[in-house]
Amino acid sequence: MKIIRSIPTVWDETRVLEPSNIGEVAILARRKGGVWFLGVINGPNCAELDDFKLSFLSSKKKYQSLLLSSPVKDNIKEKIKVTKNSSSIDIKLSPADGFVAMFKPMKEI
Repeated sequence: MKIIRSIPTVWDETRVLEPSNIGEVAILARRKGGVWFLGVINGPNCAELDDFKLSFLSSKKKYQSLLLSSPVKDNIKEKIKVTKNSSSIDIKLSPADGFVAMFKPMKEI
């Protein structure tokens, strides 16, 4: 998968995001250059992160995103344009599920 191969091994910045909770759900935003990756790993229960704010993005840029759910949800890909202040995403996770998204500034696409 292109998005998985594009994930860097060295990062410029890492942020742990709310509502991360040990043993329940881990949400990390990681940046390499101007590109952000969002990773979510779920624990033993279902989780719904409705209206999840993209607070880690720069407020001065527009981003093209690629959203990828886990194999449990057939790796559904969705491309959307987002901004920090006017966009949010809904993430629904089964037990032991995951989610990854990539956000590239529009000029780098």
